[in-house]
Amino acid sequence: MPAPATRRQPGAPAWFSAPQGRILLAAERQWVLRRLAERPVQPWLWLCPEAPEDWVPPPARGLLLHHGGGAGGYQGSVRCDLPLPVASGCIAHVVVQHAPSRGLQTLLEECERVLLDGGRLWLCTFNPYSPYRLRAGLAGVAARPLGAWIQRLHALGLVAVAPPRCVGPRWRPRESAGNPGGGAASLRAGCVLEFEKRALAPVGPVPAGWRRPGAAPAA
Repeated sequence: MPAPATRRQPGAPAWFSAPQGRILLAAERQWVLRRLAERPVQPWLWLCPEAPEDWVPPPARGLLLHHGGGAGGYQGSVRCDLPLPVASGCIAHVVVQHAPSRGLQTLLEECERVLLDGGRLWLCTFNPYSPYRLRAGLAGVAARPLGAWIQRLHALGLVAVAPPRCVGPRWRPRESAGNPGGGAASLRAGCVLEFEKRALAPVGPVPAGWRRPGAAPAA
């Protein structure tokens, strides 16, 4: 008898299928969608840990992928594995919600590869300073330091263009992103990091008049 299908990341806890996980994913989507609305009709790639049940992707060209079932890989707009079946430098926006630990470096390298110059990457992760992370920690979902994410993506040539934005509930799962609840905003459950891919400007030949006196002409 075949095993029942699952929308979860292979081998990962069912935390994102539970109410507290779904509330956090919804709060992250709400914030990122407002940013995407500022850049309409540009191609996007959205990677998430669960197949959304009550959400319609933005009306533009894009791919919505979620972590596959027992076979691994990704499902959604297409069924694939890494490397992604996307041409290099053709995606304007990449959204990564809670990247899986398995194959993390390859996934981030693929995100950088498919981004066009000037494209944005939004990385949604747990806020390591929030008490809410304890709920996920008990389920086996780790919260990495934000500095580690920034260093890893800087090493790939992506530049942070805004301070981390805290989103989601603060402690109780029933709190939504729009509920002030109480406490500081920095204690919210999730963080969104925003990066930009910047191309190096080509260096042209140095005009002859700029050479120092006595310098030999270029061959």
